[in-house]
Amino acid sequence: MFAGHGGTPLGNQSALDAAVMTATMPEFLREEDLAPSGRLHRLIDNGGDISGITPETAEIPYHVREGGPARVQVLLDKVIALSGAAARVSRTTVRHRITSRRGPRPIDLDRVFGRALRRVMDSFDR
Repeated sequence: MFAGHGGTPLGNQSALDAAVMTATMPEFLREEDLAPSGRLHRLIDNGGDISGITPETAEIPYHVREGGPARVQVLLDKVIALSGAAARVSRTTVRHRITSRRGPRPIDLDRVFGRALRRVMDSFDR
């Protein structure tokens, strides 16, 4: 990647341009291709240090939420595909790091009701 000065942009590869495209393109998913339960949150966390200088690296964390793990994966795959398209257009590279995969926690109703019943029965012993 060739970072450079904004005054001579030809030949520069701006990681910030790729991050902005990666941030913008999923917004179009909201119009037609995002379920009402789907949520996308993002922040351009590292987009350079000096104005007018095209940065070599940029970082854009995405938080993808959906109704269940399978639906999260579908939405995440769409965001990853869009980030790849942004990298191709801006002549940069992209790396993905998935830091968390949380799904709905199963509820053990026997344990929940057992505890509640135990509290009620203990109250009679007093």
